[in-house]
Amino acid sequence: MNKSVSLSLKSLFFLIVSIVILVVIILQLPTLLSYLKSDNDRINAILGIVGNIIGGIIGGIVAYYVAAYQIKKGNDQNNNTNLKQAHINLRLLLDEIDFNLQVFQIIESNSEDFQLEGKVSYLNKQLVNDQWNKILPSFADYISTEDFKDICELYRKIHFFKINSTTVNAQFITVTTTLIKK
Repeated sequence: MNKSVSLSLKSLFFLIVSIVILVVIILQLPTLLSYLKSDNDRINAILGIVGNIIGGIIGGIVAYYVAAYQIKKGNDQNNNTNLKQAHINLRLLLDEIDFNLQVFQIIESNSEDFQLEGKVSYLNKQLVNDQWNKILPSFADYISTEDFKDICELYRKIHFFKINSTTVNAQFITVTTTLIKK
């Protein structure tokens, strides 16, 4: 397991300042010890203040690293969740594309049995774009730009076909069939 700690410029600055303060306190320790030998309330107050400052610095550093770690892990978990969702969406979309391909293959294999009106009617009833309509645009980050453009063009043609089925010709069906086979 790879455990590494990366320091930003800000955290490095705070670390250096903390070390300097700690070194100054350690260097002044003999002086503080000589004051401790005398029973003075002022010395006890100074020691309490120094203890609070050191405790605050150490607590702040620990809190900073814990918060940074939690944020990093939360972002990683969020990215993993998004990747899994995109994978599921792509699988559903590919299944829908495969179904539409089968619809076009049935038309192509039985082309002598279908007249243009029969092809249009069959395609209008059988072509689906439900998954495409449900999918979020962010799935495009997980596929190549060329594949995304091809899928968009295919679904634009299917959408055009569904709303303008009366104006569709044989050439349009052939072009869409070629596109879906990609």
